[in-house]
Amino acid sequence: MDAAAGRGRPGPRAARGDRRARARGLGAFGLFLATLRGTGVRSVNRWEYAEQPLPERAGRARWVCSRADTWEGSGRVTVSFEAPGGSAPRTVAGLRDTAACSRFGQDVLAGTYWTARSGTRYLLAAGSCRLTGVSAGEP
Repeated sequence: MDAAAGRGRPGPRAARGDRRARARGLGAFGLFLATLRGTGVRSVNRWEYAEQPLPERAGRARWVCSRADTWEGSGRVTVSFEAPGGSAPRTVAGLRDTAACSRFGQDVLAGTYWTARSGTRYLLAAGSCRLTGVSAGEP
């Protein structure tokens, strides 16, 4: 298993960044936004909580937590894995009525399988900055 170290914390600063970074992530975030139409959303946040070098020198992947809060106070979260090379972001987790990916739920861990160009499959995982370790075993 290949694990990524987390970075930053969710909140107002997590949504900021340079223009290129925001434009690069708009595809995945745009898909998330489209699912929210007509649901009473009052705020949306996109938090890149980890970045990871991929095996076989395939570039760097990003782990993103997208959060939408409604006027009722409930939150909806989608965690995605964004590999380089123009492939579509992969949703790896989704939660409703949660504090995850907010200032009240800053601990995030997600994982997914990723296939390298060689055909080798890897189990990848990433956690937010307070995560100290990840282990995996056979099913």
